[in-house]
Amino acid sequence: MQRRCYSCDEIITATNKAVEHIIPNALGGKLKNPFLLCASCNSRLGGEVDEPFFDQMGFVVNRLGIKRERGDPPPIKARLFETGDPVHLSSDRTTFAPRTRITKSGPGYVVECDQKNLGKAQETLKRKFPNVRISKIEPIEYDAQFRFETDFGGEACYRAITKMALNYYLHLGGSSSYVKEAISFIKTGGNNVFVLLYYPTWDVLPRRAQGQLFHVIAIRGDPSQKLLYGYVELFSAFRCLVTLSDAYDGDYVSDSYCFDLRDRQEVQTEIRLYQSRSTIADVAASGVHLDGFKKRVQDLFVGDLTINIS
Repeated sequence: MQRRCYSCDEIITATNKAVEHIIPNALGGKLKNPFLLCASCNSRLGGEVDEPFFDQMGFVVNRLGIKRERGDPPPIKARLFETGDPVHLSSDRTTFAPRTRITKSGPGYVVECDQKNLGKAQETLKRKFPNVRISKIEPIEYDAQFRFETDFGGEACYRAITKMALNYYLHLGGSSSYVKEAISFIKTGGNNVFVLLYYPTWDVLPRRAQGQLFHVIAIRGDPSQKLLYGYVELFSAFRCLVTLSDAYDGDYVSDSYCFDLRDRQEVQTEIRLYQSRSTIADVAASGVHLDGFKKRVQDLFVGDLTINIS
């Protein structure tokens, strides 16, 4: 059976195939498929869709120390809560303060800097004050609070989340002929009629234990309702419904995938997801459940974090 790239419809061969992560590697995803996208489309959509979304999720990946198959999460820039000074946060929980402070203190000067900047600070001090003599170097450790602001939402975000749900549907053997509009949205963007933030009063994972850190994707297809939809949950906090088709007449589909980000393995768990066209319309009409969203996100972190929804 010939496999075709769902983006450009080229036949995937040994020379043009590329491994596509169902959830991007940058977010800690492990499940993958080499027959979804050709190498060219994999690269293009990775740059146009996945990377902008990772820019939004970079703080989450960094602060949670998410392990990836390729490469460590890059450092991110935040600001110290008390002073507003910049600080670089590494995924190994270390920090780097790039700014050096030189202040007059009695007859001498006090230099405050990160240890990585110590040599440079000494050179700066000697250049500005050639006659100065360094009397003592004293390491000081402190537990500084920081603040960080990022966004969640917008076209880049919703294209990426739609892509994850679509990837999993096609990974299960679904046909791209039923999801042409979703594919078009992933490729070129446009009005988001696919993704809704989803924070019901019950948990989609009824047996979830406190502190578990999961990625979850579920797909449901019901030809009697002409409905194909998915659920995407990232880091146990960012939860979305994704309508892949409202004219679906394929086979019944009910499948799910739950990945434990700490143990780096798939886990079997009950996923309670039963939607209809009317209940999805109700979710859309009710708007964003900000309280549920903020609680799930703030449960993940210590620090002053602001996430703007768009």
